[in-house]
Amino acid sequence: MADDSMHAGDAQRAPRRGDGGKAPRRDGVGKGPRRIPRAGRPARRSACAEDSAKGIKRKHTTAPVRRADGAGKRSGRQQAERRRATPWSFAKQSVGELKKVIWPNGQEVGQYFIVVLVFVVLIMAIVAGLDYGFAKLLLKLFG
Repeated sequence: MADDSMHAGDAQRAPRRGDGGKAPRRDGVGKGPRRIPRAGRPARRSACAEDSAKGIKRKHTTAPVRRADGAGKRSGRQQAERRRATPWSFAKQSVGELKKVIWPNGQEVGQYFIVVLVFVVLIMAIVAGLDYGFAKLLLKLFG
């Protein structure tokens, strides 16, 4: 008798972890008993079931495939010839690019010179200080 009451309670209990898939599921899929939908609500259906019911066929994409005849592509030699510039066109392009550059005026050049000079002197002082300190340390240890 105890066995019958346990089985009757299994159908109404909430799903728990570790059930092994035996607990009832809301969508009606699985080994457990199907739940009755609440009044006023239609039963849930998975997206795949809806698509198959409507007769929708999905398009599958495929990876791009190289054509055997090489249609639409230039050969390696044609690409190399296309990219190569003559010395005259190279010079014209270089001059065109140099015209786009915003060149500094005299005052800006002076400011940049002073900034670079101060930075170089600062780095020289740091390196000289480290050199002097390591020289004194080595003379004390081994001298």
